[in-house]
Amino acid sequence: MSEQLKLQSVQKHIGADNLANMLECNLKMYYDWAMLCIGGWSDVPLSTINIASADLSSLRSVDDPNYFAGQVWEAPRKDFVWETNIDYVNVTGGVINPLVIGVPTVNSTPTSQSYTINYLDGKVIFDNPESVNDLVNLAYAYRYVQIYRADEASWWKELQFNSHRINDTQFHQLSSGTWSMFGQYRVQLPAVIIESVPRGTSRGYELGSSSKEASRDVLFHIYAENGSDRNNLMDIFNLQTERQIPLFNSNDVIDAGAWPLDWGGSLVNSIGFPEFVSATGYQWRNCLMKDSTISNVGKIHPNLYNAVVRTTMSVIV
Repeated sequence: MSEQLKLQSVQKHIGADNLANMLECNLKMYYDWAMLCIGGWSDVPLSTINIASADLSSLRSVDDPNYFAGQVWEAPRKDFVWETNIDYVNVTGGVINPLVIGVPTVNSTPTSQSYTINYLDGKVIFDNPESVNDLVNLAYAYRYVQIYRADEASWWKELQFNSHRINDTQFHQLSSGTWSMFGQYRVQLPAVIIESVPRGTSRGYELGSSSKEASRDVLFHIYAENGSDRNNLMDIFNLQTERQIPLFNSNDVIDAGAWPLDWGGSLVNSIGFPEFVSATGYQWRNCLMKDSTISNVGKIHPNLYNAVVRTTMSVIV
């Protein structure tokens, strides 16, 4: 077939990620990593008592029909940190990294049985059930800001408020109440949802070349339980204007089986965003963020603050 008749595309086959999906995938992983680099996580060692006098290391038994009672336990906060070597410099000049997940304890004794960790949903899944009346604890670190791609946060999912208040009697309640909805269907706050919208351009980049400058608008939907978090996130995303970041080819990552987390949220590769975009990783193109604007700044109800940051992403393809 004549080359002139073939479709112009970033990828060579219909099922592969093209520009819009590639951008969403990269921005999700970039901001997950970048937020950690400015201290965007909280460590929860064993017996961590918060201001509500609740132990954040305490897990609750999950009534999951796919498992036996007592097999699945979840933390109050989901989205555990799996990245290492963040080397965040704190306000005192110390270099710190997120807490590495520990061994679950059952009635204050480290478990000797096998288990898996679901980092995305903040769960421990034991091979054999524990008694639902046992006291199960876990040391972990969770992301302060949960970041989702739009198709990972469909609007039928539930925004969960007060996820730190595990002194609420509903925390250990099964089959009903705030915590009865499975973790994969809850969006805890603050949260940012990345959405590639149907607005963009494509134009020739240089004479004598088939390269194009392609742009896509991306919306960052910001939700928080207080105005301070909303304002901080709104400014962080808006102030990235004129920043250029490298991108990785998500199709190459899929082909290599190199995603850090598997379908069940378990850690299978400790490879982070810097390794993905390195020359020895899955480096693809550079992306220029430009023309950021803020809109829809508001307060939906007394405990839900929102804003939208629109940014144009420009890539030479």
